[in-house]
Amino acid sequence: KTAIHVIAINGEGATGVRRSFAALPDNQVRAKKQVIWVLSARDLQFSETTGLRAGIYWRDVEFNPESEAKTSSDEEIIVIAKLKEKSGIQNPDLTPYADAVYSGIFEIQKVESGVYEKEETSVFLWAFQDRKMQPTSNIEPGKSYRLRLSKIEDLPKIKTRTRLDDFFRIDLTPMFSEKAEETVSPP
Repeated sequence: KTAIHVIAINGEGATGVRRSFAALPDNQVRAKKQVIWVLSARDLQFSETTGLRAGIYWRDVEFNPESEAKTSSDEEIIVIAKLKEKSGIQNPDLTPYADAVYSGIFEIQKVESGVYEKEETSVFLWAFQDRKMQPTSNIEPGKSYRLRLSKIEDLPKIKTRTRLDDFFRIDLTPMFSEKAEETVSPP
């Protein structure tokens, strides 16, 4: 029996999936016996200009030359961050998938624990599980939240979930937070 490694990302066109696959350590990519790509026909049919207007990007990706996955730091990263914008969330009763995470772009206001050097972060949170909306789906732009950040690539159960992502932020490492605790903005 062979386990199937699925990378499914809703909303990034073919680039998001290719980028996630290319980020795998080199030895994992080479160990794959077969790769099956399934993508929307529109990604191939649109001219580049029409595709860009529709938010469809076909970007080059570079494969990770590292042969082993980098171990994540044992130090927990906890930040206070203001939500700038968040991806749309579909009605879970009308989707073909029962679970989904969605992205938000946050402005870092304070690092409470660990090290996080960027001024912004792309954080995925639960939209719905078992077709039930989760509390993290109700966060609001302009409000500040305490987030415990983990790299999506370090979370096997999360990285294979459907990702609702309206943003193309290749400059930010996709992070995940199980909870978003509303806080008062730091001075």
